[in-house]
Amino acid sequence: MKKESWILLYKKFLNWEWYDHPPTKDVFLHCLLTANFVDENWKGQKIKRGQLPTSTEKLAITLGLTIQQTRTALKNLQTTNEINIQTTNRYSIITVKNYDLYQPNNIQKINSNNKQTGGGVNKQIGGSNNNTINNINKERDNKLSLSIEEREILKKYLLELNQKRKNKIEDIDAYIRKLVENGDCLTKLKKAKKKLARQKAKEVIPPPENFEPDAPEDIEKARAQARAKVTQIRKSANRKKGTQ
Repeated sequence: MKKESWILLYKKFLNWEWYDHPPTKDVFLHCLLTANFVDENWKGQKIKRGQLPTSTEKLAITLGLTIQQTRTALKNLQTTNEINIQTTNRYSIITVKNYDLYQPNNIQKINSNNKQTGGGVNKQIGGSNNNTINNINKERDNKLSLSIEEREILKKYLLELNQKRKNKIEDIDAYIRKLVENGDCLTKLKKAKKKLARQKAKEVIPPPENFEPDAPEDIEKARAQARAKVTQIRKSANRKKGTQ
């Protein structure tokens, strides 16, 4: 990968499920930064855009990780469909899934413009480049990985729907990964959050208390006490008049 290029890293990356796992995060960022953004030949083999040749040992040394930490990180990234690994007896080729979300094809034009102007987005080309980046961010917002909380909300929602389906979804986790990959997860996540909000609202509203009307004898007793009180007040008022 050429050193002049750069990647787009959207802020939603902060909600990525492996963000709080440093080895996995470091390995993934390293893959993003070192993967080819154009097809290139390497040792007689074509390394495609979004791929990088490496090895577990090389990654461990480069990132300051142990071999076990590196293997665990790679396994985590494969589990959530972030990368794919082709292994040979000499090296491995890592493919970053959805690489275009981080390094869109039209970003090469931005990189070229920045190189010609001495690096950075200057005032002359900043407006058009910023619009390009904003459009890319909007597209990526629909496709980036879900946070752990969002994944659980969506999974619960899909499990409930699955009970009503004739054709059951056999692997919910795989189905969610496919939704993320295709950029269809936000629509279903929005529905899932709305349903969760309705459920929580019902939990907040207390159930109506059982109303039991007073027994007839209790009502009559209360009336008698009220009449006695009125009679007592009248007698007291008459006595005061008599003394005046």
